[in-house]
Amino acid sequence: MSIINLAGRFVSMFVGIFIAKILGPVSYGVLGIANLIIKYLGYFDLGALKCLTRNATIKAGENNIDEANKIKDVLFTFIFYATIIPCLILWIYFLFGFNIKDILNVEILFLITINLITAKLYSYVNSLIKIEGNFDLIKKVQIIEKILQPLLLIVLAYFFLIEGILFSLFLNNIIKLGYVMYNFKIRLNFFYSYKKTIEQLKTSLQLYFNGFGESILISSGLLIATYFLSVFEVGIYTFAAGFISSKKIPFANPINIYIYREIFTNKNYFNNIESTPKLLNYPLTFYILFHSLIFGLIFLFYSAFIGAYLNEYQLSISPMIFLFFGYIIYISTIFHKMILDANDFLNKILKGYVIGLVTIVFSILIFYYFKMLNVTNIAICSSLGFIAVTIYFNITSKKLIKRSLLKTFASLLRVIVSSLLVGIVLSLLRDFYLIETSMHIYLNEFLNLIVRFLIFTLSTYFVFFILFYDQSILKKSIDLIKIVRKKNEVIQ
Repeated sequence: MSIINLAGRFVSMFVGIFIAKILGPVSYGVLGIANLIIKYLGYFDLGALKCLTRNATIKAGENNIDEANKIKDVLFTFIFYATIIPCLILWIYFLFGFNIKDILNVEILFLITINLITAKLYSYVNSLIKIEGNFDLIKKVQIIEKILQPLLLIVLAYFFLIEGILFSLFLNNIIKLGYVMYNFKIRLNFFYSYKKTIEQLKTSLQLYFNGFGESILISSGLLIATYFLSVFEVGIYTFAAGFISSKKIPFANPINIYIYREIFTNKNYFNNIESTPKLLNYPLTFYILFHSLIFGLIFLFYSAFIGAYLNEYQLSISPMIFLFFGYIIYISTIFHKMILDANDFLNKILKGYVIGLVTIVFSILIFYYFKMLNVTNIAICSSLGFIAVTIYFNITSKKLIKRSLLKTFASLLRVIVSSLLVGIVLSLLRDFYLIETSMHIYLNEFLNLIVRFLIFTLSTYFVFFILFYDQSILKKSIDLIKIVRKKNEVIQ
């Protein structure tokens, strides 16, 4: 499945570049705003889907099928109204003459509505499948989606532009729903109970807000750009921010699940140890190195296409670098967040994200006051928000892991310096040309891209080797390669 995910994400990068070229920055900005509306309207379910998977599974495990079904019905009813009511408000908002950058029309609004409804319905059905433990069906649907969605996007985007893209997303949802309904018995019953709804939601409301904290931080820059900047600049920022998210990184989720389990199963160990937990040494360093390499290679991939194929997106290069810098620093705090979660400090996690969001807004207001607000400066503000969250999580978790303030800041400083140096390497490499031939421009760009990949990989590894000299990066990398080779030999 990881290979399929890797191939799917690789294909999605080409599809994203194709769509950016077909639309251009202005229309790409409109698409970014439409997706932003869908994202934020989707938050109105207040974590009902998380409640459904957790609570109904518990009752089903206790063989209390009647109670499990009541939970499904109560939460389906809540999700239904939490989806329909925001859509109605959006339509009323539109019909009374309010418009976002004058980009909404009846067609786009209709497509936003049906996308949200079908996406929520599929998410609900997907939760039912998880409750029943039918993970093979989920895998099959994921394979269908990774094959079908790129084809739908390319064809419909080419002929119908923004409307085609939004309609392709709707078709993708409908096809997934049709396949699932054919292979799985779906329960769609209405049952309203205020008491039971509150009872269900209160168990994971805080967990829900913590869950989309990262998404809020990433999208807040786009939300603010939508308000202050032109649609062209929104398109530039949408493209720049598109490559930032750990969910886009192949194998990141399995690693996160493994580490999450380690932290939870060794909960007492983290509370009582007198020195830094082992997970916060070289495993975390490798995690940061891994993300630095992958995000850096993705940046070089995008910047090469911008130079050869997407000249109208040149302004997105600088925001990408600043977002890379801030997000890699934020990635370093993932284990700290898990430690807080394991020790039931969900309120601390929520507070950290609030601090990050306030930092972003305050920084943007300063730039706005001095009339310096642009795409690059919004990216800088977003990075400051990521850094603020990172500092808070490090300081808050140090008490749990018995780490001194000096060691905490020393560790944080190494992460910041490594992210800064890697960001500088990216900035220098984006216009680096070693090979100049009489061949086609795309072939020239491809050959130089390979050279940039090699130089960046070696430079990044060297930065981590020097800054984290006490963690035997080279030795552990060689050991890891040997382990992988042995496993491959066993498989063969």
